[in-house]
Amino acid sequence: MGEADLRTVYTAFAISEMLNDWSGIDVPRALEYIKRCATYEGGYGQQPGNEAQGKYFKHYTNHSIDVC
Repeated sequence: MGEADLRTVYTAFAISEMLNDWSGIDVPRALEYIKRCATYEGGYGQQPGNEAQGKYFKHYTNHSIDVC
């Protein structure tokens, strides 16, 4: 396993969208990981259990979920 945080997930989603090739991503597993990163205040931590570091990950993550 390589990197495991939302920046990596977002990058993988963005590249997959640009190439129109989702074969390299287990989308249901990635979406579950994103959901586990959600925090009580509505943001997303870099990893499950981490505090949210700003709203910009919420925007990017929501956009990534929309393109799937």
